Amino acid sequence: MRGTFLAFGIGAGVPAFWGIVAMLLFNLPEGLASRVFWSTVYITCPFWVIEGPSAIILMPLLNGCLYALLAFGAAKGYASLRETQ
Repeated sequence: MRGTFLAFGIGAGVPAFWGIVAMLLFNLPEGLASRVFWSTVYITCPFWVIEGPSAIILMPLLNGCLYALLAFGAAKGYASLRETQ
């Protein structure tokens, strides 16, 4: 359960991290590095496409919930594998 809350915190922090990195790389020329960066952003933060003022609240909340759900599912799957052995 603690891992789920930790995953939520990490997931909620991912949009802020990518936002800061995007501001630092604002002048990055269009090319392979730019494509790799934005592909990584959209993979690790699929809710990046949300626009408008609601994105400030929705992006971290939804991304945190996604990471928590994945962590919960992984923990349950791991626990069920351990029970069968």
